[in-house]
Amino acid sequence: MLGILTAIFIWAMRKTRQLRDRTETTPDECWKLGQFYYNPQDPALLVERRFGLGYSPNFAKPLSWIVVTVLVIVPIIVLAAAAS
Repeated sequence: MLGILTAIFIWAMRKTRQLRDRTETTPDECWKLGQFYYNPQDPALLVERRFGLGYSPNFAKPLSWIVVTVLVIVPIIVLAAAAS
């Protein structure tokens, strides 16, 4: 499972680099609550965070919801199984 998530992340990073110009910034109005990026016109799955290091998912893309859900649910299932 970790290998699949790693492969998806690497694919998304490569796709993001191909689809976006490094000098282009994300519009301020697309950041909800200052932390969540939602822009249906942006083809990128991941965008650079506004502050700090790392990337943020583009929540306008259904695949980003799937990845975030898996990243939240898998640890919960593992912890529940370990506690049983």
